[in-house]
Amino acid sequence: MSSIQTQFLDIRSHHVLYPAIDPQGALAGSAAGKVVFIAGASQGVGRATAAAFARAGAKGIYLISRSQAGLITTKDLVIEQSPTTRCKYKLCDVTDEGNVAAAIEDCAAEFGAIDVVHANAGFNAQWTKFAASEPTSWWRTWEVNLKGTYLVARYAVPHLIESARTQSPGNLSGGI
Repeated sequence: MSSIQTQFLDIRSHHVLYPAIDPQGALAGSAAGKVVFIAGASQGVGRATAAAFARAGAKGIYLISRSQAGLITTKDLVIEQSPTTRCKYKLCDVTDEGNVAAAIEDCAAEFGAIDVVHANAGFNAQWTKFAASEPTSWWRTWEVNLKGTYLVARYAVPHLIESARTQSPGNLSGGI
């Protein structure tokens, strides 16, 4: 098999919820009282993460994405999984620094803290060979996947440090 043939391996999906990661089993109550911020929450892994944190008892879940319809569907799923979990969403492009900073601050103001952050937003228009790729799409992948993750982490870290301080006073002396 040539190296070109091995670039497009079959990728299988697994959908088995095993006991160690079951939010209503081994992880039951593990998110109790926590506020969770999820970027890229309108579908796929982000949506599943929101549902799992709701089942694990999260106090609040804040969702961001560029798809309002997807965010509404995810919010409905969160409420279905846990009617006591508060959920809010905001349209946000993770490559826009102002959007991300505003979403993080809105989450902290709405829920009083941010305890968990899932920087899940991602983009990849189409798997293709490098020489056949389209430059604008290729660059967008880098913007969303790297810059977006950086911006979410950059603006969330001060809130995560504060959360850790209030939950474990004395254990954080330096910060990040």
